[in-house]
Amino acid sequence: MDIAAFLALLLAVSTLLWRVVTDSKQDTRKERDDREDSILVKAALKISEHSAVCQAQMRDSLRRIHEKVEETNASIGDLSRDVALVKTELNGNLERRIAAAVNDAMREREART
Repeated sequence: MDIAAFLALLLAVSTLLWRVVTDSKQDTRKERDDREDSILVKAALKISEHSAVCQAQMRDSLRRIHEKVEETNASIGDLSRDVALVKTELNGNLERRIAAAVNDAMREREART
């Protein structure tokens, strides 16, 4: 075999090896891309699941807050009615005491005269 034939054979073998290596690298890149896509899809699903859980927790928290606000509003209404009753009672007691004091003063005045 002469040198030209040897070099031609060497070139053919090296070209073939280059294609095999390049193709395997491309497969590796494709596999890596597929793996990365798979990881991204899994991450997106996890984020979606976490988001759904968080939304459910937020809805539950808002519902409980709304219930507490309604209870507080009812309590405030009850307290307002109680305050109004106490105020009315105190005003009535005060008016009776003032009337009694005025009557006592008038009796004392009449008793002196």
